[in-house]
Amino acid sequence: MESAYLKCHVGPILAKAIADTVVAQPSNPQEYLALYLLHYLNVEEHRTAGDLRLRKAVEVREVCSQRHAQKEKAAAETIRRGIMHFRERLQKKKEQEAHLMEIYEEACLEAEELLEQEDAQRKQPEGGEPNGGATIDASSEDNPEERTMRLQLERQKERLDESRNNFYVAQRFIHYLQKTHLGQLKTTLLDSAERVRVAQMELESLKDLEQQTEEEVFSDAKPLSSGQDNIGNGRMSAIATELIARLRVQRSHKRIAVSHVLYRVLRCICYLLFNSTPKATDTPIKVATLIKPAVVVQLLRAFNPVATYDKNQPLKLEKILSHPRNEEEGEAEEAEEVVEAFPIPQQKTRQLRRVQRVMRSCLCDAEYICNANLSDYFDDDTLEEEELLENEVAKTEAAKTRRQEIEETVETQTKERGGITLYGLLRFLRAAADYRIARDAWVSTLHELSLPIPETEEMPEEDDPDDSDAVRQDDEEPLNEDGEVDYDEINRVQAKIGVDEDEALVKIWEIRDRRQQGVFQDLKQVIAKAGNEEEEEGENDEIK
Repeated sequence: MESAYLKCHVGPILAKAIADTVVAQPSNPQEYLALYLLHYLNVEEHRTAGDLRLRKAVEVREVCSQRHAQKEKAAAETIRRGIMHFRERLQKKKEQEAHLMEIYEEACLEAEELLEQEDAQRKQPEGGEPNGGATIDASSEDNPEERTMRLQLERQKERLDESRNNFYVAQRFIHYLQKTHLGQLKTTLLDSAERVRVAQMELESLKDLEQQTEEEVFSDAKPLSSGQDNIGNGRMSAIATELIARLRVQRSHKRIAVSHVLYRVLRCICYLLFNSTPKATDTPIKVATLIKPAVVVQLLRAFNPVATYDKNQPLKLEKILSHPRNEEEGEAEEAEEVVEAFPIPQQKTRQLRRVQRVMRSCLCDAEYICNANLSDYFDDDTLEEEELLENEVAKTEAAKTRRQEIEETVETQTKERGGITLYGLLRFLRAAADYRIARDAWVSTLHELSLPIPETEEMPEEDDPDDSDAVRQDDEEPLNEDGEVDYDEINRVQAKIGVDEDEALVKIWEIRDRRQQGVFQDLKQVIAKAGNEEEEEGENDEIK
């Protein structure tokens, strides 16, 4: 019986096997034929198994391809959602920043309008005295020293008024500040803790290099302690000249470490509000632990750098403007407020100085720019006419221009990358420190001239004499029994309270500032001596 299988498959195989056997002519044809057919069957089995494996591999590959396509699709969807979420957050942040910018500008305009109203009220009373009621007799104008002190007092009063206006303009935005805004800054600080640590290490290295430079400048000086401010006199060496040249190379300041600015700002807030020490705020985690958004916002709104303040009473210009008009009517209300108030004394001067130094380092991006001002030693006519001062005037103008460029860069990048909240706090801290330092300098000059200090000016409480550590945090250095600087005591105090690297760096800058001020003072004496000689020659010519 024939079938398609026998005819098409078995038949050709048997024919081929018989033909191969005939050609080979083996001794045992049956065995040869059987082995041939067995080999053929094995080959067919291997071919069938290979085809099966190939089909399975194709199926597995198709399944894997489908799964991979699904994963890619899911990943693409996740990325798309992430991008959309990021764009939404970015757009929301931009809208929030734009809204805060509008609030900030409106707050500044409000403060400026209120300050103009205050100026108008001050001009209304008759018989007002300049310098806050402190005046110098006209007869003292014949005395050159008294005339110089009078001009200095007038300049300090102008600076005080300017710093006061700047403070109230910057402080106005704080009233619109919410605890959520401060909470966002706190979260950002914790997220950028590693970047802050690296920036602090770089700042410490820069401070050490500056300190080594000061030691090289005066070879006779003792090795500087981190709290030492006074340097001995000596001759400048070649190594010191090279170090100074390397340090004073102008940097580009293209990319400001905004996270480090944030850390400095929140650290200064701890200095002002909680009287914290550098050791208690030397890491972002410690600062974040101290920052409680609700408490900090409440204290910032009430903070007054030159007077006692109540944390439950925000500091507003409206109250200052309305106080003179409602002085009699509001006595009973004020008495009740005093009973329920929680007064906080104004912060110690050392903390305001510390904040001012940190702000100087922050706004100058750790680049030294001389802070000595020629206008403190010479009037405008002398600066314009005296040829001896041309070089110093050019240097002062160049330093002023450089400072403005760096400060604008820092403020702009802080505003764009750090946000309006950080920018507003930065300006607030700087204005508060400048206001307090200007007020203290003005009062100190009044005291030197034996002039009465206005009753409206509230001076800070003196440090407890038993609290030696608090006293030694000031610029005055402890002395040993021989009358020399006690470096062991300085190191002991610094080990206890810690060292702020920004403050230590600016203290080194202040040493250079004092040296430059000494140069200005010498020039002033030379010019005064030359002027006296010219007057004497003129008098002699008239006599002849």
